Amino acid sequence: MDKNTDRSGNELPRELVESFILGLRPEDILSVYTGPDGCMCGCQGSRRYNPEHRAEASLVRGYEVSESECSSRSISVVLNKFKKRLLTGARLDKGDVVYCRDYDRGRQYVMYIRQSYSLWRFKQSVIDCESP
Repeated sequence: MDKNTDRSGNELPRELVESFILGLRPEDILSVYTGPDGCMCGCQGSRRYNPEHRAEASLVRGYEVSESECSSRSISVVLNKFKKRLLTGARLDKGDVVYCRDYDRGRQYVMYIRQSYSLWRFKQSVIDCESP
């Protein structure tokens, strides 16, 4: 079974990952992918970008993200799928990529999280809340 990891490859507690995913909002998502297992660029499935962060996505990708590649609806749909499927296999990879495979339908769902809402920042806020 896949493990939840941070950017250093350290395994993360399941409870922390669940809290992280449940706390995500559409504005925390840079892009999403839906489609078959594979390269996830969108050539085999659908890669959609958050229109609120088009400039940031263009920088991350290395070339301009067009308006036609953006969809607020796709971001919300995939985020809601993750929240519903949370207990059936959502995984966090390197602290900023969340994925879930639906083996029955041969599809996978991937969310790419913005740097401003990285797991590291989330863990710091949890630590700060727990400190006396």
